[in-house]
Amino acid sequence: TKERYIKIINEICNHPFSKVEKLIFAGYATDPLFYEHIYDLLNECIKNNHVFGLHSKLIKINNNLIELIAGKNILKSSYIVISMDSGTPETYNLVHEVKSKADIYTKVLKNIKNLSNHKKITKSNLFKLNLKLKIWTNLKKLY
Repeated sequence: TKERYIKIINEICNHPFSKVEKLIFAGYATDPLFYEHIYDLLNECIKNNHVFGLHSKLIKINNNLIELIAGKNILKSSYIVISMDSGTPETYNLVHEVKSKADIYTKVLKNIKNLSNHKKITKSNLFKLNLKLKIWTNLKKLY
């Protein structure tokens, strides 16, 4: 539950003997931004002055979350890694097995631009906004 995760974050961040330097939010075969309470969990890290890392495809992000993770209250070592996995809308859909003609690739690029712009406007301490690309040498295997 959300409450249990927040309790764990508080225990990690506030324990006098904690040696945890940062909390990293990532998923295996999923994206942490799809978790309905991710805003609350990241906000808890920020309120506790704790460094966070976020690994995401940046498909699902709203303005409230952008304002939170690229705001002025972020500690300098906090970071975001964005995984693109492709370089065109067509290959993005192939790699992610999107059955529709939805242009998720362009949506992700827009989200990256919005996040980057907000970071500049607020002069956020967000340390890094990294873009990770995957090079596909044989896309024919995906067809």
